Amino acid sequence: MKSIKLVALIFFLVPFVSEAACRNWEKVGETELTKLWFDIYRAELRTPEGTYRSGEPLCLRLNYLIDISKSDLLAATDDSWEHLGVSPEKRAEWLDKLKLVYRDIRDGDIFELTIDENGYANFHHNEQFTGRLMDQEFSKKFAAIWLAEEAQYPALGAELRGEVTP
Repeated sequence: MKSIKLVALIFFLVPFVSEAACRNWEKVGETELTKLWFDIYRAELRTPEGTYRSGEPLCLRLNYLIDISKSDLLAATDDSWEHLGVSPEKRAEWLDKLKLVYRDIRDGDIFELTIDENGYANFHHNEQFTGRLMDQEFSKKFAAIWLAEEAQYPALGAELRGEVTP
């Protein structure tokens, strides 16, 4: 009985350990997304070593500067994945999972993605754990929305990856 409680406690605490560790990681880069005259969010990428390497642990923090509904976030994610060439079937599967993770965003909210050493995606909204997806392919394609060279906003990705400064 004690071992079951211990396993449950460890599983429960894992996402919080990831979040706390992220704050101590080194900043790789930062940027701001602006569309037309609207500032959408400020983004910051952190890693344990302060350099970005695909497939390694990372933390992406988005500080939103406007209100965005959960449905608009899902639509934007779908558009980004379509741009990256993710199949419609895979997009639909992953968007169903994100419906459980995403929240409505208000001006000033922080959305955080941490990809841990196992390649699992951990999500936080305003410091509250909202979910974990234990799918390495998902984690890579989700991070690619911001970090891939072929993403919708390649200059934003280059700034986050630390290749250029804003």
